[in-house]
Amino acid sequence: MKLTIFFFLILSPGFLRSSVSTIDLRNPGGAINKEFFLSFPKSGTNLALGLIQALTHKPYLAIQEKWTPSKENLNRANIDINTKKSPMFRTHGRHKKELVFLDRLDQNRNKLIMILRNPKECIVRFCKYSEEEFLSSVLNNKGGFPLFISNLQAFDSWKNNQTKLIVYYEDLIKNPRAFAITVLEFLGESQYLLEDVILDYEKISSKILSSYQSQWEKEKRLFSGGDQEIFHSRNFSKVNMKKIDSHLEEQYPILWSKYLHRYQTK
Repeated sequence: MKLTIFFFLILSPGFLRSSVSTIDLRNPGGAINKEFFLSFPKSGTNLALGLIQALTHKPYLAIQEKWTPSKENLNRANIDINTKKSPMFRTHGRHKKELVFLDRLDQNRNKLIMILRNPKECIVRFCKYSEEEFLSSVLNNKGGFPLFISNLQAFDSWKNNQTKLIVYYEDLIKNPRAFAITVLEFLGESQYLLEDVILDYEKISSKILSSYQSQWEKEKRLFSGGDQEIFHSRNFSKVNMKKIDSHLEEQYPILWSKYLHRYQTK
C-alpha cells in the first residue's frame, strides 16, 4: 500500500499551494537518510516543528491514512520553506501500520525524534478535560492512553541510540534556545540562524498558537498558551495523580524509569 502525504508551501502570507509526495509503507528499506518526528497529539508538536522549520527551512509532511488538506496547515508559523530540502515526516502513530513502518526502518540510515509531554497534560484533552475520565483512561487502558503508550514504546524500541532523540515539551517552553541547539546538533544542521530565530521565538510561537483560534472557540476551553508546564491538570487531586503514577510505574517500569518518572506528582 502506498501512503499519500500532502504538504503545503507558503508562497506569501495566507496563500497555500498543495504538493504531493509518497512513502511506500510496504518498503521501509526504501527510506534512506530520512528524518521522522513522532508525537502524541497535543504534545507541542507544531510548536516544536515550527521552531525546527524556522531554523532549517525544512518542509514537513504528515503521515496519516486519511487526509483533508483544508483541515491541516503544515506551516503554521508561515516560514519561508525551502522545498529542495529533504522533508521531515511527522506521525502521531494513530494507525498501527505507521508504527510498524517505523519499527522496520533501517535505524543506521534514518533518524527519529520524539517529543514527549506530561501525560497528565495531553491525554486529559482527549477525556473532555475530566479528571474522572482521565483516571479511567489510564487505569483501564482506554481512550487516548493506549496511543500514548504505543508511541513511547515505538520510540523506546528504536535500538540505535545514535540515531534517535527524545525531547520534552517542558524543556522547549523553558529554554527554546537549548532545545534548538540539541535538535540542530542531532540533525547535523547549521546553527547560523539560531540567534535570529530565538529573538523571534515569541513571534513564531504566537503565529502557531493563533492558528488554533477557531479550535479554541469551538471547544470553548482555556489553553495553556505554550508557556505553562502544568495547566489542564493543575486542579486535579494529588491522590488521583499519584494513583496514575503508581499505575505507570507498575505496568510500564521501563518507560517509567527512562522517560515518565520526571512527571511524578510531588
